[in-house]
Amino acid sequence: MANPSQVKTPQEMLDQWKKFRSQVTEYLKSIPESEYAAQPQAGGWSPSQIAEHLYLTQWSMARAVPAILGGKIGLPAEDCQKLDYDTYESDILKTGNAEAPDVVVPKESWDLSTSLEQLDKAMEKTEKVISGKSKEDLEKRGIPHAIFGGVNLMDWMWIQAYHEIRHLNALKRKLGDS
Repeated sequence: MANPSQVKTPQEMLDQWKKFRSQVTEYLKSIPESEYAAQPQAGGWSPSQIAEHLYLTQWSMARAVPAILGGKIGLPAEDCQKLDYDTYESDILKTGNAEAPDVVVPKESWDLSTSLEQLDKAMEKTEKVISGKSKEDLEKRGIPHAIFGGVNLMDWMWIQAYHEIRHLNALKRKLGDS
């Protein structure tokens, strides 16, 4: 996947995220309904809970983007890290479990249809809030990230795309598909 230094627009970054999301949703569709909400024997979240977590992560951030860009919350660019994308790429894909903030911890038990609807809703919200924004707009403001420190909004999209693949790979391992 191209990193933020290799794309010209936020839409390019989002399009890559959508490709990763497509891999996630195709895998979720392959899971038998009887197993969808069940906790994996290897432990961790169920496929339903992972889908909700991915939704919550994207939805809560997408809702905040206008306030971040407006300077009401978040960080100015000078308080954001300059990421070494090659190093962080391998870090993001590591399989260790990170402690999720309460706001993105799943609390429901969605069926597949609800999961797919909610994931689409979050992606549409993200697309709407970045529409008309330049790469430079999204590099001017950022947020504190629990693992990576302050990151600008372009880096946030890149991290979140890989976050989805990390969860997909972990789910496949837990379900014995990798």
